[in-house]
Amino acid sequence: MSETDIVDINNQKREHPYGFKRNKFVISGLESINKAAYWDYQRERVYLKTNPVLKKGTHNRPVTVKPMVPNQIIECKRPSTCSKCGSTNIWEHNNRSSRIAVDLKFTRYGIKRWITKYLYKRYICSNCWKTFSSNIMASKSHIGTELLAYSIYQCIELRLPITTIEKSLNELFELSLGLGTISHVKTYAASTYEATFEKILMGLCNGHLLHADETKISLKNGSGFVWVFASMDEVAYFYTDTREGDYTQSLLKDFKGVLVSDFYAAYDSINCPQQKCLIHLIRDINDALYKNPYDEGLKQLAEGFTNLLRPMIETIDRFGLKHHFLKKHLPSVDRFYKYLLHLGLVTETAVKFRERFEKNKDKLFTFLNHDGIPWNNNNAEHAVKPFAMLRNIIKGVTTEKGLREYLILLSICETCKYRGLDFLDFLRSGEKDIDVFAASQQRRRRSTKIRHTSEVSENLGGLVAPLT
Repeated sequence: MSETDIVDINNQKREHPYGFKRNKFVISGLESINKAAYWDYQRERVYLKTNPVLKKGTHNRPVTVKPMVPNQIIECKRPSTCSKCGSTNIWEHNNRSSRIAVDLKFTRYGIKRWITKYLYKRYICSNCWKTFSSNIMASKSHIGTELLAYSIYQCIELRLPITTIEKSLNELFELSLGLGTISHVKTYAASTYEATFEKILMGLCNGHLLHADETKISLKNGSGFVWVFASMDEVAYFYTDTREGDYTQSLLKDFKGVLVSDFYAAYDSINCPQQKCLIHLIRDINDALYKNPYDEGLKQLAEGFTNLLRPMIETIDRFGLKHHFLKKHLPSVDRFYKYLLHLGLVTETAVKFRERFEKNKDKLFTFLNHDGIPWNNNNAEHAVKPFAMLRNIIKGVTTEKGLREYLILLSICETCKYRGLDFLDFLRSGEKDIDVFAASQQRRRRSTKIRHTSEVSENLGGLVAPLT
């Protein structure tokens, strides 16, 4: 028996012949028989006829829709001029009509349903004969802004499936949201905040530091890749059909900061200072050592790299990412590369690692020459995690258009988190600029602190001076 005939069972993929999936049958008759065994089919078609409990529970069950009693009634004012020609000679065209707007109202300790009823009339212009309405809700959705914000918050930050959100809203607040309502809300929200997303993306492409990474996504029709651009306070996600870096390179054609990435070749053609993730390199070396435990040349290379990197990490732990303290390690880098040249490497694996070090010589230790540049790409890898969790919810059933909507809203959500802002508060504020919202939150917190200090000062009889 040769070594090729030996199979490691730990590397074998486990077979699951009876997993949860839709089976395809060669014989069409078997498909209809298999369908009869599904849980819903048996409960509604078979057990309902034989089980008296189920029969009693579903017999003559009335389907009722409770009327929505309005919390507020607004009567739309009569327009003074025609909406088309501006003539003041208009008169009523029909009797009064109404429209219901569904919303939520946030209280200090909870949320309640809030229904607004709008009363309006239609009018006709005697000059141009145009008919128009006085309804201020004519061009707006019947879904209120607070309900929209709460739905997007559940969808993006809490990562609940859209059908679950619709069901919970209908049951908890006795709404009558139709199938697909929240999907339309997501589409509307994505278009509303598209300019916000573009500002985040452009800010990243014009910054001094950018972390980049990419991951694969399965769609309803095919697959693609989601790219992540991240800094210390902003995150942006965008989609491309392939892993080719053409779109990424066009975004970063004028980028002058430092790009931190893995060793994917698409980043190499971007004309800017680059820092390759040393964690990726360390993992690759470690994997190679496990696979080649008797390769002495590879072991010497790994030990030399370890002895080079350890003092750098100690300096970073003590002083942070500051060029003033890190520049002292630059001579050690030169000595390491001279050591590589004289290192006797005979195996193909060890030689390839030396070539890799030589190829990326100008991209492995860029962090020594700059302030605030990390030596790893953990920031981008951390930013990938929220999308990975959202991907588990999507599960390959979304379209490219739906995915792009998710990515716009997820970018805003994660940017708010990076800046210490509440995503739900941002959505409820109606603000489209995160910088403006952050400034308003800071003013609000300062005002609250001053008011609280003043109250304490009054209670203590003026012993504490208020902040100014």
